[in-house]
Amino acid sequence: MSWTNFFDKIYVINLPSRKDRLLEITEEMYKYNIDFELIDGIVSPLGGADGLRLTVNNILLDSIEKEYQQILIFEDDCVFLENPNTTMEEVIKQLPIDWLLLYLGGQVTNGFKRRQSANLLQADMIFATHSWALSLQGMKEVIASGLEAPIDNSIVAKVQPLQRSFITFPLLTSQKAGISDIAGQYIDWTPFIIPRYHQKLAELN
Repeated sequence: MSWTNFFDKIYVINLPSRKDRLLEITEEMYKYNIDFELIDGIVSPLGGADGLRLTVNNILLDSIEKEYQQILIFEDDCVFLENPNTTMEEVIKQLPIDWLLLYLGGQVTNGFKRRQSANLLQADMIFATHSWALSLQGMKEVIASGLEAPIDNSIVAKVQPLQRSFITFPLLTSQKAGISDIAGQYIDWTPFIIPRYHQKLAELN
C-alpha cells in the first residue's frame, strides 16, 4: 500500500493563469505516482498572499467539515529533492499521535528543537507552505488561530509554538525559482531552503 493512502486528500494549488506551473507540478506528481486533486487558487484584490490565505482557508474548512483525518497540500512551485516513496512510509510511522503539522520542505529559520526520530525533526520556526500536511486537529488549530496573510508567518506565530510540528529527514522538497505570484517578482528560493536546512541540521548534531 502506498504512503499516499495515509492522506484522505492530496491537494495541489494552482492559479488558472499559471498553466506553466500546472504542467511542471503535474509532471512532478506523476513521476512519483502521487494522485492529487487540483484546487484553483483564488485571485484576491489584496494580492497573492491573501489569495493563498483564502484558498488554504477554504481547503481546511471543507476538510474539517468532511472530517478528513489528514491532508497534504502542495503549491505548484514545489519540486522534489528526493524520491518521497523511499521515505514517506517511514515518516508516517514515526509521527506522534498528536501531531499537527508535517513539512516535507520549508525555510528552517531557527533550526530544530530536537530530533524526534530517524526521519522526523521537531520544528522550531519553519516558513513556506509549498508542501505541508495537516492532521484534523492541525487544521482546527490553524483555523482557530485566525489564518492571516502571509499564511506561513501566521502559522509560525500561532501554531508552531504548540510544539507539535515536524519536518522530514531528509529534506524532501524545495521551491522552483521563478516569478512568484505572491512577491510579484523573480525569486530563487534555494538559498533559503536547502543550505539552511543542512546548516541547522549540522548545528543540531
